[in-house]
Parts: sequence; structure tokens; C-alpha cells
Amino acid sequence: MILFHENPKYLNLIHDKIKIFLNDKLKLTIHPRKKIIDLIEKGFDFTGYVIKPGRMLVRRTITNRSLYKARKWKKLSDKFSEHRLEELRSIVNGYLGLAVKADSYNYRKKLCSITAGNLFVSADKDYRKIILN
Repeated sequence: MILFHENPKYLNLIHDKIKIFLNDKLKLTIHPRKKIIDLIEKGFDFTGYVIKPGRMLVRRTITNRSLYKARKWKKLSDKFSEHRLEELRSIVNGYLGLAVKADSYNYRKKLCSITAGNLFVSADKDYRKIILN
């Protein structure tokens, strides 16, 4: 659950009311260390994205993992075998599908530049998917 308000005291009050409701009506408890009150400008991590005012970014661990996998593919001796190309396409298009929902043009361009641009793999003009030639 994510709550927004400019007054942290108000958020604490609401948190206490929610805690009482959950305990009395539903017999549930909130994990004591899961409550975070912070500035919205820092953003918050939610379902693979970091959401900030006016923009949404792909979580850094996801971008790093995808770039690592792309660079690892480049080092394979059989990287242009049919099996490896199909595997690459499904992995990279999965990451690009996630990235399309965020403000991530530069990330998508970087991921496509590592994997595409050869005889066997190309990217569409908006870097939304890679295509096997």
C-alpha cells in the first residue's frame, strides 16, 4: 500500500488507523519494519520500476542484469546459432517489453546496440523489439 501526503504526521496517523482496522476487523498485522516515510522526489520501487514525480524508470538491477546478459551473449562462440539467436530474441524482447512502459529510450537503445546491428539481428526504429533477419 502506498500513501501520499505532504505531512508526515498525518501519514503516521493514517498508518495507525490502518493498523488498528487490519488487526480488529481482519486479524492481520503490518510488518513493523516495512513502513517507510520518505520524500517523493526520491521515488519508490514498485513492480520493476522506480516511480518518481513526472517519470518512471526501469529498476537499476533489471537494466544491469539485461546488459550483462547481452554482453555475455556477445562472448559466446556459438552466438549466431539458431538456438542462441532465438534465446537472445526472447530474453531481450522481454526486457524491452518492460522498458517500453517506462522513460527508457536510452536504455533500450543501449541494449539494442549491444545485441543488434549485425547480419542476423536488427532492432526496430524505436528500439521496442529486436528482430531475427
